[in-house]
Amino acid sequence: AWGNSISLEYGKRFVQDSGFYLDPSVEFTAGRLNGKNFTGTSDLGTLYVHQHGFNSAIGRIGFSIGRQLPKSSLYAKLALAHEFAGDFKTDFYADDGGLKSTKVDLSDTWLDMELGGSLSLGKNVYLYGTYTRTFEADMATKWRADVGVRYTF
Repeated sequence: AWGNSISLEYGKRFVQDSGFYLDPSVEFTAGRLNGKNFTGTSDLGTLYVHQHGFNSAIGRIGFSIGRQLPKSSLYAKLALAHEFAGDFKTDFYADDGGLKSTKVDLSDTWLDMELGGSLSLGKNVYLYGTYTRTFEADMATKWRADVGVRYTF
């Protein structure tokens, strides 16, 4: 399924001479995942699935603390987030004409914690990594790790 999103974030970094910083920020993200139809077959017959389009609107307020060194950085981030939209609906149709629907309301408030850092590998090339955990969410992310290489130009 195709989707799109747009995000606006505002923050200000307060840096000490030692390289330590505090970075409060607010963010709003709006997105849409388009609907999709699926068909499944088995010995029992055919099942038609219609996944409705999904709208999302998330607000976040938080801060990070960290230290910027000449070739690396480390940080810890805490943020309170809230999903304002988030109704997720699916219809299931069977060959015999039966119809079932599910609807999940993903509106929720949760706390995100993230630990991360980056390392300069050369001019404009960085290795980065993050570890994220969600608390107090109905659909919690127990943990998530991201590692990558970033090139800036």
